[in-house]
Amino acid sequence: MHGLAKTFDLFVIFTTLCWSPPVLAGSPATSLPDAPSAVCRPAITWNDSAPPSNGSGSTAAQAPREDELHGSGRYWAKRILRDQAETYTAPFHKSAVKWDVGLPLVTIAFVAADKHISAAVPKSPGPVSEDISNVGYYGMEGITGLIFVKGLLTHNTHEEETGVLGAESLIGEAGLYALLQISMGRDRPLQDARKGAFFQDHDIRGNSFPSGHAMFGWSAATILAHDYPNAWVKWLAYGTATAVSVTRVTSGQHFAGDVVSGTALGYLIARRMFHLHCKPGLSKACGAK
Repeated sequence: MHGLAKTFDLFVIFTTLCWSPPVLAGSPATSLPDAPSAVCRPAITWNDSAPPSNGSGSTAAQAPREDELHGSGRYWAKRILRDQAETYTAPFHKSAVKWDVGLPLVTIAFVAADKHISAAVPKSPGPVSEDISNVGYYGMEGITGLIFVKGLLTHNTHEEETGVLGAESLIGEAGLYALLQISMGRDRPLQDARKGAFFQDHDIRGNSFPSGHAMFGWSAATILAHDYPNAWVKWLAYGTATAVSVTRVTSGQHFAGDVVSGTALGYLIARRMFHLHCKPGLSKACGAK
């Protein structure tokens, strides 16, 4: 019965991840850490065309274009809703097949090995690993926020874009994170003899799958690495995100499978936000071949 239950758990995880948005269809598939080399599409507008002529050579009065509505709540509501719609329909695109299959399979492989991996972690891990993960995670989020504030104060469009894309990525991931936390209900490593059982506590607070630190940390790192695609920025951002992911396991807060799924989803969703909304001319990664 135990083997049957574990097989059922893995099947549900596979199904859930297949219907989650790891594919980010519409963005070319790239592998870490070469994300800045991906093709980035120009920022999407709701009305890209110029106002039609009224027949006399001048243009007729039309509703305001998207770029004239950036400060309105209506504009941001439409943009966020469209982002969400495209993200959740991504698995239906043909380009999504390899991610639809690959990510769940890799996650399941790590989930199957979780008990053995976590056995190497001390039963009472010290605070060092958790401190490292917290400093790395909150540090990247804080840097993204400071860049945005500086951009507002100095009217720097590039820095403002960094903050906006960072926020959009978090919003795009928050709903999926909550859904997986509630539906999977996985025990943390230090609970129930490190069995990592699923469907135990359907509460958004304190469940193990996926890792929020890994998911949101990789989201911030991906935006920073794409918006400022210098080699040292990419190494620092992705290196810090990797440290956050690893120390979530060594601190006994998460299983490896939780971290792998959070890492992949955070990276892919953030990359999608950049591809959808980056402005050509601000970052070398935007529109780069």
